[in-house]
Order: sequence, then C-alpha cells, then structure tokens
Amino acid sequence: MSEEQSFRKAAVGGFHRKDVIDYIEQLLIAQADCQKKLAEKDEQITALKAQVAELKQRIADMESEREALPPVITGEDGPEDVLKKVDQLLKCYLSAEE
Repeated sequence: MSEEQSFRKAAVGGFHRKDVIDYIEQLLIAQADCQKKLAEKDEQITALKAQVAELKQRIADMESEREALPPVITGEDGPEDVLKKVDQLLKCYLSAEE
C-alpha cells in the first residue's frame, strides 16, 4: 500500500463511495496481515530468548566443569609450573580414590 491512492471525483458529494470503501477494505486486509506477521515475529523472539537462556546456562555449566578438570602440563610450562600442576594432579587423584 505504498502507492498513493486516488479516488474518482463524484459529480455531487466528493468521491465515489465504492472507491473509498474498497480502499478502506484493502487497508484493513493489509493491517490484519501485518498484525499476523508481527505476532509470528513475537513468537520467534520469545523462542529465541528461551534458546539464548538455555545456551547461556550450558556455557556456565561447561565453564564450571572445565574448572573442575585437573590441570594440563604443556611443553611451555616452566619447572615451577610443572611442580604446581603435578601437585594439583596428585590432589585430584587422591581425592578421587577416597
């Protein structure tokens, strides 16, 4: 409905009544279609917000699981770091045995 609507002029009383009524009906149909699309988008937004909340919770769960993992010794660790990580690994191992 972006185009400009022009109505035929009536000899008496302004515009042809049928033209105006037809135009109003077209506007009502377009409005109902827009409201339907808006409702669908609102439903999508609600579903996506729930999905985002679920994914954030999964990330938080994974981060807490990662913190509980024993440390990993890499070739870049210095001797002091290796000793600290070995100590942590032993503590994890001994606590798992109990």
